[in-house]
Amino acid sequence: MGESPDQLREEIAQKREDAARKLGALEAELEAKIEQVETAYDPRRRIAARPWLSVGAALLAGFALGWLTAGDRLQSPPRQGPSSSLPTRLLAAAKRVAGTV
Repeated sequence: MGESPDQLREEIAQKREDAARKLGALEAELEAKIEQVETAYDPRRRIAARPWLSVGAALLAGFALGWLTAGDRLQSPPRQGPSSSLPTRLLAAAKRVAGTV
C-alpha cells in the first residue's frame, strides 16, 4: 500500500487502456459475428443460391393454400341458374368461413 498517488493514477490509466483495448476487440468480434449471421440468414442470398428450390417452395405453398381454402368446391359440381351468381357465391363462402353453414 506504499504506492504514491501518481503511481495509482498511472496504474488506473493503464487498466483503463487495457479495458478499452479489450472492449474494442470484443466489439470487432461481435460485429463480425453479426455480419456472419446476417449473411447466413439473408433470404435474398438463399434465393439467389437456390432459385429453383425457392420456386418449388412457392408453388407448393400456393397449392397447399389453394387446397386448404377450396372447401367443398372440389367435391360438388358447379351450380347452374341464378343461385350461382357472384354475390350469392361470395355470401356462401363467407358463411362457410365464418362457420355458420
